[in-house]
Amino acid sequence: MFDFGSSVEEESFQIYSILKYINENIMYPYRAFFRIYGEKQYQDNVKQFNDRVVLVLINNINDYLTGIGIDMGLDENIVWNVNGGQVNIASGNATINATQNKGVNNAELESIIKNIMDNVFELDKEDADTIIDSVQMIREEIMKPEPKRNIISSGIKLLVSMISIANGIPALAENIQKFIDYVQL
Repeated sequence: MFDFGSSVEEESFQIYSILKYINENIMYPYRAFFRIYGEKQYQDNVKQFNDRVVLVLINNINDYLTGIGIDMGLDENIVWNVNGGQVNIASGNATINATQNKGVNNAELESIIKNIMDNVFELDKEDADTIIDSVQMIREEIMKPEPKRNIISSGIKLLVSMISIANGIPALAENIQKFIDYVQL
């Protein structure tokens, strides 16, 4: 009944244009569909329109997005191994060997914190206080038997925003990054 064009792009454009026109200009589209399809029930006319027009556009969009996914490699075989808070992704014939350390090495953590505290006072007092408070909050939380991820995550977000401020002090920025890497669950 309808010829929307010779290519998928032209067909999609024509259907979109029709839908846009209907939306902007026709107050009761189901009445217009009655004139086209002649079914007694309005919902039958709407169904006819949807099957013959809207479904074509939906299928074109679906085909387009599937093609994009294939181009991105989403059709490749991907293996997901999830162990606790660690995710390892391998594709093809890849092999992953990973170690996850759940425990806290107090000596290493304290060394990183000490290096942060030694350099933090070169910043403005407000920025220094933000870093100190965040480090202490995270430190207290990770020492708990069951640390709350949202508290640690909030502290990390504060510290991440401070790295750019601390960039003028390389030792401080480096140790903040080490601390963030160390405490991420």
